[in-house]
Amino acid sequence: MRRLESFKEALIYLHNGAILSTGSCREIFKDKERIRLRNEGSSYSLSLEEFRTLFLQEIFYYREEDGVTIDEEKDIDYYRYYRK
Repeated sequence: MRRLESFKEALIYLHNGAILSTGSCREIFKDKERIRLRNEGSSYSLSLEEFRTLFLQEIFYYREEDGVTIDEEKDIDYYRYYRK
């Protein structure tokens, strides 16, 4: 994970489709004009202004892609087996 330097940088990442996290929130991403926050067992949608008010002083982290991919052939075989 890479620590982002500012709230403004976090907004740029969100605008570009990144998924961020903080110490208190597992996933933060932009969905149309709203900011979505997800934790285990909860999900919230905030306007940009609400997000700014609540998270302006927060430290954000960007999870970089680790190169893990899903083998589509194995995935198809798995679901084909369980549909029987």
